[in-house]
Amino acid sequence: MHCVASGLAGRDRDEVIATRTDEQFTDALFPWFEPGTAPTKPEGVATLLTRPGVAERVAASGVRYVVWLDGGTQKTDGGGSLACGASPGVAGCIGFGWWEKEANYEATIWDLKQAKAAGSVGTNVTGTSAVIGAVLPLPFIARVQGAACDRMASQLRTFFTGSDDDEVPARAAVAQLKTGRK
Repeated sequence: MHCVASGLAGRDRDEVIATRTDEQFTDALFPWFEPGTAPTKPEGVATLLTRPGVAERVAASGVRYVVWLDGGTQKTDGGGSLACGASPGVAGCIGFGWWEKEANYEATIWDLKQAKAAGSVGTNVTGTSAVIGAVLPLPFIARVQGAACDRMASQLRTFFTGSDDDEVPARAAVAQLKTGRK
């Protein structure tokens, strides 16, 4: 979900939150955040930071928070029938088809400076798409994944910039890591 990082970068905003992709972050901290060796719970971060050189490499990366994204978009229902045909000089479609999709994502935020979970945010978007066959197929597509991405970026932006905690800088660097389904 690179769109979340783009939303946090805030190209048209005054407050920019620097982000790193999961590849950039895992490469900079190799081998500690590779898929097989990364901590699976926030408590594991405290243990990891006690290893020689890890805390220094994390500090040098400039990353304060790690955001673990999990979730996916899936088709949940659908129906109808649409038929199209063509012959020399004429073509057309007739019918109606529909499907429903659900995008469900959760972000868990780890604070590397305090070595603990800082919070989590989530979003769930559903939408129904349809295709009407009236000579030409007319699609009406619900953009559920894009809406979920925009909501997730907005919630994370609020999380990072809207806190009352003086220790949370508005320009905190964030590494975005992916887990689970796509």
